[in-house]
Amino acid sequence: MNPKPTTFVLPLLALLALLLSACSTKKSYFIGVSQCSEDSWRTKMNSEIRRESYLYDNVRVEFASAKDDNRVQIAQIEHFIEEGADLIIVSPNEAKALTPVINKAFDRGVRVVLVDRKSASDKYTAFIGADNVAIGRAVGRFVGEHLGGKGRVMELQGLRGSSPAMERDSGFREALARYPQIKVVANAYADWFEQKAESETERMFKDAGGVDLVFAQCDRMGIGAHQAIQKMGVKGVKIVGVDALPTPGDGIEAVKNGTFLATFVYPTHGDEVLKLAMNILEGRPFRRETILQTGVIDANNAESALQQWAELTLLDNKMQRLNHRIDESMAQYSNQKTILVLGILLVFILMVFAFFVLKAYFAKAKLNEKLEEKNREIEAATQAKLMFFTNVSHELRTPLTLIETPVEQLLAENQLSKVQRGLLEVAHRNVRTLLKLINQILDFRKVEGGKMTLQLSETDLAALIGNVVSEFVAAAEHKRIRLSCRLPEHVTAKIDAGKVERVVSNILSNAVKFTPVAGEINVELVVDTPQGTATLSVTNTGKGIAEGDLPHIFERFYQPQHSEGGTGIGLALAKAFVDMHGGHIGVSSKAEGPTVFTVHLPLNLQAETATSAAEQSPIAEPQAFIVPATQATTKADAPQLQTIFEENNDPNQPTILFTDDNDDVCQMARTLLETHYRVLTAPNGVVALQMAELNIPDLVVSDVMMPQMNGLELCSRLKQSTATSHIPVILLTARTLDEQRIEGYEHGADAYITKPFSAPLLLARIQNLLQSRKQLKQVFGGADELAKEEISTPDKEFVSKIRSEIHRNISNNDFGVEQLGAAVDLSRVQLYRKVKALTGLSPVELIRATRVNRARKLIEGGATSVSEVAYQVGFTSPSYFTKCFKDQFGISPMELLK
Repeated sequence: MNPKPTTFVLPLLALLALLLSACSTKKSYFIGVSQCSEDSWRTKMNSEIRRESYLYDNVRVEFASAKDDNRVQIAQIEHFIEEGADLIIVSPNEAKALTPVINKAFDRGVRVVLVDRKSASDKYTAFIGADNVAIGRAVGRFVGEHLGGKGRVMELQGLRGSSPAMERDSGFREALARYPQIKVVANAYADWFEQKAESETERMFKDAGGVDLVFAQCDRMGIGAHQAIQKMGVKGVKIVGVDALPTPGDGIEAVKNGTFLATFVYPTHGDEVLKLAMNILEGRPFRRETILQTGVIDANNAESALQQWAELTLLDNKMQRLNHRIDESMAQYSNQKTILVLGILLVFILMVFAFFVLKAYFAKAKLNEKLEEKNREIEAATQAKLMFFTNVSHELRTPLTLIETPVEQLLAENQLSKVQRGLLEVAHRNVRTLLKLINQILDFRKVEGGKMTLQLSETDLAALIGNVVSEFVAAAEHKRIRLSCRLPEHVTAKIDAGKVERVVSNILSNAVKFTPVAGEINVELVVDTPQGTATLSVTNTGKGIAEGDLPHIFERFYQPQHSEGGTGIGLALAKAFVDMHGGHIGVSSKAEGPTVFTVHLPLNLQAETATSAAEQSPIAEPQAFIVPATQATTKADAPQLQTIFEENNDPNQPTILFTDDNDDVCQMARTLLETHYRVLTAPNGVVALQMAELNIPDLVVSDVMMPQMNGLELCSRLKQSTATSHIPVILLTARTLDEQRIEGYEHGADAYITKPFSAPLLLARIQNLLQSRKQLKQVFGGADELAKEEISTPDKEFVSKIRSEIHRNISNNDFGVEQLGAAVDLSRVQLYRKVKALTGLSPVELIRATRVNRARKLIEGGATSVSEVAYQVGFTSPSYFTKCFKDQFGISPMELLK
């Protein structure tokens, strides 16, 4: 009996249904965000909402800004309703004007979350925001206490009719009622705008006369008031604002630089806003009214607030890049899965077709030769189709590889959330399954990065530690901590000064953080000359470290119990650096006793020892780059900043910093340059600028079009900085118009190469620029030759200033690298790299060479006493002076006197 066609069709349809069901997804949501205005505060909230949305793979968020126009905001909300938004987040520009359209959305079944401001109706799903009346009260109490209960005050209010303006005014005046001698002599509506606040402040001063303090209901208006006060030349007027944004040019920065007396936190909490929205959409419990708390930012906490914001910004950037990579990989996976499903269906169709062909062939085997020939033709056609599918299956290997490799690279990341890792693991398992279905197994490997190296130099270890300790004096005094330091007069050590500086800074930072008010911190350096080692001990009083935490205190990301803040990498990085030096770091502590950190360092470290130690260190990852304590960059920068030195690790070769936001281009450049140079790579201009300031490379090659900071701005910033102005910059770009080239040169570029560029051309241009820099170094390298040169560039001016400072202090035997660095506003590490790059000499060598050159001129000019000359040029020992003189000129000063 011949089987019926349905015998084969039904299983095929069942298989198709199974495959299609595997492609189903969970319910997705559309959220519209309607902001009343477009300012730094709302930009920060939108950024937090966007960052939180990365944690949900089933939500799409669309942002809109009304720019303080009621009609625009009404149209935007109408748009969200018509587009079928599941939930709308609204910050009404004016309560009454926006109430009808908000009621319309609510009546249509759209969930409505009011943020920051309410409407004039009770038709909303939930509200989240600060208590503006409470903020006004807090400002009023602060003003009353600061003025001592007596004074004249002006108030700048926001938009007339907006709930925050009315509520902040109400709370402010309620609190000032307790201070009858404080008078609000004038107030005006500035609509939240800086320019209007400036004009209104000038008008109020003309009408009301002088005041002691201006209360601005937002920081933007406070900045406008400050501009008006400066323009009028009025002195002694304090400004208090509201918002406390950490972004450049906003409230916290104004407090830090003294423009504001204080600013009060008006929390954004965009992450909490999106969490509330998702709880509503997914049926989880939520609070209908969520009131956020305020706080005051003044001179005592402005700096720490800015540092915390910098850390969060870096983490936010990493999350955005990671989310983008995941989206790309999942899109590729989805496309290839569809292709493979179609391929499998084709296989089964061909199998069914082949079955019928073969059945017909055997059933009619006894027919005439013509039918047999026809069957052979059918069989040949079948074989051709089978061959076609075989070729298609072979072509599927490449796209499947492009799914598997990035997914596995993402799985290797340490900072994936549980949801992200679960999704990637599902994708990875299915890729392997698909590969098995076509009997292909693809191998992959991970590319190992370069190794971190030490930059060893002769350093005064005692002076270095003393400098670091001095940076913590202010913090210790603020907590009334007794900070004592016992150091030898001079300790010469061959170390990486930047990394040792970071070790000491990390330990002291923890000591100040965990030492209670009125506690003690003792720093002591002891040298064991026979052993050739130095031991640094930092002891602080306080609660101590629990016994269970001690074995883990140097582990990466470890946070002791009851620890407040921090990233958990500071002590781990300190241990890595000490290990790289072949040293040892340890800690001893009792639960209710003092805590003692000890660091043992060899004084005469050799390069081979340093490399070995780096390889053995359990956390000193080859590509990790650590920022010295003298920089403003925080610990969170460490994973972002990468110094990648490939196998070519010769410290005598020039260092090239290559910047491009395309990883493939960076890899290609590294491959091209690594045989000739030491290569650093950076993914954008912000990271490149930080790396250039810390490493002082010999040359920078940068793409022009990059996120965060483009190549033109990077070039301009490098040329404007004292530490990096000497570095040649080559710009790479696809923009080829003459005016675009001129723009690059106007920003200080030394060369301009268009894409696609020739590798020999790039190498030749780099070599020419480095050769020119080498010739410039020969001009600058002499101790007294610069005076003969016409000073026309920032580099010559810098070297001239350096030498002028040395000559001015040539008889001062206490004048050294620290004083020289302070004179030119550079850290010890930056000064060393800058002077070395320009002159070929270290700062110590340049000072000594200048002193000895001056001494020779004095002797040749008629001086008769070697001792007298030695003291005149800043040497404290005539014998040491004689040794330096002979080392430089090949003869002793006595021989020259004869």
